[in-house]
Amino acid sequence: MTRTKSLAAKPTPRAAKPTPRAAKAKAESARKIDALSWEQARTIAEICDLPERATVVCAGGGRGMLLAALLTTGGERRGVQLEHDEEVAATWATLEACGVADRCQIQAAKVYAAPPAADLYVLADASQAYHWAGGDIINLFDTISGVIPRGSWLMVLDTMRPDPVPDETATCDRHLTCGCPLPCFCPKPGHRRHPDSAEQWSLGEYLTLLKPLELRTRVVRELDWGFTLLGMDSAEEPSGFSTPAPPTRPLLRPLPPAADSPGTDM
Repeated sequence: MTRTKSLAAKPTPRAAKPTPRAAKAKAESARKIDALSWEQARTIAEICDLPERATVVCAGGGRGMLLAALLTTGGERRGVQLEHDEEVAATWATLEACGVADRCQIQAAKVYAAPPAADLYVLADASQAYHWAGGDIINLFDTISGVIPRGSWLMVLDTMRPDPVPDETATCDRHLTCGCPLPCFCPKPGHRRHPDSAEQWSLGEYLTLLKPLELRTRVVRELDWGFTLLGMDSAEEPSGFSTPAPPTRPLLRPLPPAADSPGTDM
């Protein structure tokens, strides 16, 4: 008599409940996240409904503090922090202290190469950071445009300077030729589209910079501590500045053991 193996699917094991010690350690790690990052992360989570296992790519945001808050707000999210070489150690220490390093990696920021495809991209405090110049921001948005999936979000957080009020008496070539009586909303002399690094950018300048990506503006909201949030999503596949972008960025943390040239896979 021959025996046959049962082909019935085995029941999926239930996820183990966290022990009281693990829950306490998680709570202690969460308390290390500052109030600014908590407010920004909760506002972002309120606006965009991220999937349970979302991937979040963050540039800026307090050496990984904002990314840690975003990963702690819910789900089993994974994070990628785009960071500059001199900030890698401090950023990795922040992610470890906040208890999310096991779900994160750090990739090189200031290179022309694509970050991973993600559900959410966050750019924080970029305009006043001495690391970033206008061309670096363009390169970052350009590489994101080559990989951003349809339905993903791009969030910009910054202390934005006011835009100039439209001048009803000002005219431009278009208004001179058509005789339109409406106010001219064209950028006036001195309204720089690509400011230098370490200078505030305005909302209009960010929108001008992001226009080639063909993203849909969903929300502009004022936050505490003088920050403004600009939220956009990719209703359609954006064309970007010059896609396709180079495929991967160098992985800086975590370093695999005994690996001279670490890969970039999550």
